[in-house]
Amino acid sequence: WARLARAQAMQGKLTVASESMDKALDLYGPIQVSGGGAIKVASNQIQSFSRMLSFAATLLELGRFEDAKKLIREGLDLTDRPWIQDSPYYWRVFALAGLVAQDQGDGIEAKSYWERALEAVQKKDIRSGYIRGETHPDVVAIREELGWALLRTGDPASGPLALSVSEARNKQVDQLFQFASERERLVFLQSFDPYSLLAETGQIDALADTILRYKGSVLDSVLEEQQLAAQANSQELQE
Repeated sequence: WARLARAQAMQGKLTVASESMDKALDLYGPIQVSGGGAIKVASNQIQSFSRMLSFAATLLELGRFEDAKKLIREGLDLTDRPWIQDSPYYWRVFALAGLVAQDQGDGIEAKSYWERALEAVQKKDIRSGYIRGETHPDVVAIREELGWALLRTGDPASGPLALSVSEARNKQVDQLFQFASERERLVFLQSFDPYSLLAETGQIDALADTILRYKGSVLDSVLEEQQLAAQANSQELQE
């Protein structure tokens, strides 16, 4: 039911999506905190933690903030457990809590949650040893949200962070045009915004540089594709 609700929400069918979420929540059970041995409890908690965050995210999309807040509070209550801290989903509970705090206009609390989310998302994955780099989408998104939280609370650190986020966005664009398909580019660019935070922090020169760099990346990509197309046509004629 939760997956169906998310799909319906993406299609703009918010009323039926909300009804599907009600059915999912009716089936949602409490997290097991004892019984069955430590390994089983830890496994159950990690699975429930992931499901809880997925439910909360969908509820936020549907505008059901009070219902989402209940699940997020449950998730925050579990963050002192080592196996939850080692979960790949650990950082998301702080990100969701940050979104709720922002919606309520509590900039100080939002800033605190985004800082915790950033610390958590940059942790090494204990299973794979993988560390998300500065251009990883999750890292960039959280740093950007932190930048907005700093800006809303009047923290001067928002300026340098905005510059850093913009630089990471530009690197993402360079990687995108080098390796991604046309469809992947279109999906990425629909939500691409390296300008707003820079503009709000009053960094006009940096904003102009970012715009020029982005246009240059697009132009280079177009010229490269035209060159490849011309080479392909030439080879066909020769054959």
